[in-house]
Amino acid sequence: MDENDIKNLKDLQFTITESMKDTSIEMLTIRQMLDENELSKKRENF
Repeated sequence: MDENDIKNLKDLQFTITESMKDTSIEMLTIRQMLDENELSKKRENF
C-alpha cells in the first residue's frame, strides 16, 4: 500500500444507517454476553 492508497482511504465517507447502528449494538451486546459467560456459544435445544 503506497501513500496515495492511504490518502484515498482517508477520503472515503460512509453512510451509517439505523439498521447498521442496531446491528452493531446487537453484536457488541452478544460479544459482552459471551465474554461474561452469560450466553454459551453453542446453544442446546434448538
